[in-house]
Amino acid sequence: MAEERRTQWDEVGESFAQLGRRMRERYEGQPAGGSEDDSRAVEDALRTMREALDRAVTALGDTVRDPGFREDAKRATRTLGEALSASLAEVGDELRDRFGRRGQGPPASRPGA
Repeated sequence: MAEERRTQWDEVGESFAQLGRRMRERYEGQPAGGSEDDSRAVEDALRTMREALDRAVTALGDTVRDPGFREDAKRATRTLGEALSASLAEVGDELRDRFGRRGQGPPASRPGA
């Protein structure tokens, strides 16, 4: 399972690397329209973006493999599910109180209501 996730993250990294290579090929294939300084600035910016993206993907991969993160994620999703369940139960109760139980009509039309 862990190896499968590592492979998936490797594929993510390779996919973004491929995008970077395609961008570089397109950029290098463009006719020179700016100065050498402009070209160097663009290349530096692209290299900085690639490095930042690489660090971000690596950090994300490291984070999701961390057992503590997994436990936090489980707790967060469990508490979200519990909160949604409780909220939906309240809405259901309010709707039943307002519109009555199925087949019984509104509360005002029921005897004794």
